[in-house]
Amino acid sequence: MAAMHIEDGLFAQQMGAHTILAIHPRAEFLGTIGAGTIAIDEDGAISAVNGRATSIMTGLPVLPGARFEQLFTEPLEELLRRLRSGQTAFVRDALGSLHAVAWVNRSLPMTRAIQVRAPANVEVVCSPARVQVEPEFVADDPGVRETLALVAAAVRVNAPILIQGETGSGKEMLARYAQSVSGRKGNFVAINCAAMPENIFESELFGYAAGAFTGARKGGSEGLIASADRGTLLLDEIVALPPRLQATLLRFLDDHTVRTVGGRGERVVDLQILAATNANLVAQVAAGRFRADLLYRLDMIKAVVPPLRARADFAAALRFTLARIDPGALVFPEAAARLAEYSWPGNFRELRAVLTRALLGARDRNIGLPEVSAGLPRTEKNPAARTRAALRETVAEEVVREYRRSGGNVSRTARNLAVSRNTVYHHLRAAASDGSSSGD
Repeated sequence: MAAMHIEDGLFAQQMGAHTILAIHPRAEFLGTIGAGTIAIDEDGAISAVNGRATSIMTGLPVLPGARFEQLFTEPLEELLRRLRSGQTAFVRDALGSLHAVAWVNRSLPMTRAIQVRAPANVEVVCSPARVQVEPEFVADDPGVRETLALVAAAVRVNAPILIQGETGSGKEMLARYAQSVSGRKGNFVAINCAAMPENIFESELFGYAAGAFTGARKGGSEGLIASADRGTLLLDEIVALPPRLQATLLRFLDDHTVRTVGGRGERVVDLQILAATNANLVAQVAAGRFRADLLYRLDMIKAVVPPLRARADFAAALRFTLARIDPGALVFPEAAARLAEYSWPGNFRELRAVLTRALLGARDRNIGLPEVSAGLPRTEKNPAARTRAALRETVAEEVVREYRRSGGNVSRTARNLAVSRNTVYHHLRAAASDGSSSGD
């Protein structure tokens, strides 16, 4: 901590002739060592930044010589005008994230008349951040925050949770979040119901005694459920569970008692039960492919993960995904804008694949528009979604149509679209503000 104070002092001394801005996502941290610092020369170009600034603006080319307007959506003069009174202002970066900004040396004149350059021996700390990436969930979207709060409340009372969302939207990430906030000390065990053969599913799930069947291990097996005792069990792709095994699972959910195949003993386990699917289980019940009584047991709490195209935090999602591929990689604003235009039918999984392909062709790990364009499919799922604004309008129109079909019932609309009620309210308000929801 002392070293960081010294670093800040040297930065202010060496860059004193330049405009120095402090930046942080939260205004209350601007006066602390957690704030990033950016020095800007008289031409409006970045001359130096500290390591915290590169961390805060991960994914943007915060490099010497970069223009202020390349990194932010507002001219420097306009920001300085708002900061002149000494108050904190907010500015949005090129990826869409909002930052609080303070003018550290605001005694400087408002014009770019500063003629003194930084000394030649100034060390410019501007390499891409090499930060420790902690497990987290992108939650700048109101609907996602609502879902996280619901999950946190559900695990406190050990209620079964049904996680619904499109393929690649982050259902397992939400399940792991449930484990982390539950405080459970046991294992997190995820079972893909679609990938396990029916003939071994029961023995793998509940365990088996020695010699229970041909090929059984000599000492038997405790089973996946028992291995998750005092932890969390995720039944992924629950819709793929065959009817016979649905009945077996239902019996377990009634008393949480494990009965090993070929054995006589029983064991009661303490689990947080999660099930995940991208299917409409109500429709599966109506079609006779899923047991209604099992659905009632699993669907005590429904947590909906919205698709990437319907979320308001694409910039945060982009940073999150890129940092997990390569914490030191950067994406230029024009490339980020092109990514934001795409409809992402594969959600986070597709975003990760596109960014990985783009990085393979990027020079110095800096992703530009050519690399992004080469990595995106030539034919998009939604060709009309050419801009971020157009995409939001398309989603809002879909919500409004379903809202009308549902007789103005918000809960039914959210259920039919597999989104949260908060997301429905958000798009209804957006549609109402531009008049698109008035009349039929």
